[in-house]
Amino acid sequence: MTDTQVSQLVINRPNKTQFEDVAPNKYEVWAVDPEFVGNKFLGTDDGGDIIEKTLRNTVTDTTSSTITLDNAVAGTDYHYGTLTSLTVTANDTSDNEITIYFTAGSTITVTLPNTLQYIGSAPVFEANTTYAISILNNICIAGAVG
Repeated sequence: MTDTQVSQLVINRPNKTQFEDVAPNKYEVWAVDPEFVGNKFLGTDDGGDIIEKTLRNTVTDTTSSTITLDNAVAGTDYHYGTLTSLTVTANDTSDNEITIYFTAGSTITVTLPNTLQYIGSAPVFEANTTYAISILNNICIAGAVG
């Protein structure tokens, strides 16, 4: 979902002042135009309290075979097709996950920042395999998927 895909936030609230004995279908629907700040919008949690929600950004490129990310942005999902080369020169170290999905071509070279710490050992990427890479707070986990 992108900022432009959200035109209204709908808040369901009981139509009684007291919340006792309110049947689930007895709600008033309030439409509120969300206020966006960066990649956040106004939302509700499971208890109906109004909170800020963070939207994830998505970058998709299924045609390029070589990708260089000069700064992988936190809170972003990167979806790529078949790659022969993936280079991440730097990554945002804030507390939002970076995910990278791709399929290795018949040959593959993957270069990740040398500042990353790995859960387990540093990954070895093999040809013709689909991978997911997750980076959070400069900690990386990567593996074959599917």
